[in-house]
Amino acid sequence: MTPEDVTEFQLAANACPIEVRSAGSKGRGVFARRDIAPGEIVEVSHVVPIPKEPTNDHAFWWGEDSDCLAMGKVSFVNHSDRPNCRLSHDFDALTISLIAAKSIVTGEELSIDYDVPLWFRSQDEGE
Repeated sequence: MTPEDVTEFQLAANACPIEVRSAGSKGRGVFARRDIAPGEIVEVSHVVPIPKEPTNDHAFWWGEDSDCLAMGKVSFVNHSDRPNCRLSHDFDALTISLIAAKSIVTGEELSIDYDVPLWFRSQDEGE
């Protein structure tokens, strides 16, 4: 890798509006590196479709007959009963887009509704 390559890599990383970091008792989570507007596409992740299995706790819905593994930061987005993001599926391109559902401020954790029976206690309970 040349110094020019490193610079291009750093520029690309700095342009990314999100980062994965510790989310305390939830493990890791995804946080805004800058303010994000409603409707903004935050990330597009490539996916690998897999057979639907009851043990696929970390897989995403990918139609009636299959789930998928997402190959991006979206895999680290935590659940919320009041999410600030939503997912959009592109079955032809084999991608999932993470889209801001409302304004997100710098430092705020991004969240989605897993829309499945939870195998853990939601941290939104009691708020």
